[in-house]
Amino acid sequence: MSIQASTFLRGVASMPLLSGAAILAMGLQVIPADPQMSAVANVFIEGILPLSTFLTMLGAGKMMAALSLWGYGPMPHDLAVVGLSIPPLCAMYGHAVAEGAAAALPPAIYLALLAAYFVKNKEQSNTSDGKKDE
Repeated sequence: MSIQASTFLRGVASMPLLSGAAILAMGLQVIPADPQMSAVANVFIEGILPLSTFLTMLGAGKMMAALSLWGYGPMPHDLAVVGLSIPPLCAMYGHAVAEGAAAALPPAIYLALLAAYFVKNKEQSNTSDGKKDE
């Protein structure tokens, strides 16, 4: 059961692969940038970085981190979890500023699921390494 739970949580934690592909396409101007995403991103980058550059980096980073959870990306597993946690942390703040506190709930839920995956994965790896929790 714990392997199934860990796999389910890893699948949920990997959802940024899909959104990362869409964000990358927005950054490369293959599809139009979402106005809501632009408003949230501008909380951080307005006057500092062009939106297309930001979206390209964000999309590529989310895709690489999600693939790394499954062993196919360039990042070590634990760094991938950290990499996947930074965009929703920023999204929580950006949505709260741009749209109100209630809009920060979806990224907060994702962060909770990502944290549950991280803890479950650590427990599972400690058990498979022969270590026991004290």
